[in-house]
Amino acid sequence: MPPVVLVAVGVHGLAKQGLSALDVGWLAVTVLLGVAFGAVRAATTVLYARDGVR
Repeated sequence: MPPVVLVAVGVHGLAKQGLSALDVGWLAVTVLLGVAFGAVRAATTVLYARDGVR
């Protein structure tokens, strides 16, 4: 839940700023890259059984 709170605080702070199209584009690219890298990491995480417990 804390990441949701941090995103909300960040969006609230950005809403008060005058953002150009370049700023919005840069934010969109970095968000998409972050989501893509997170998905790759989640897809490549492997769990191994240890002492019969997973």
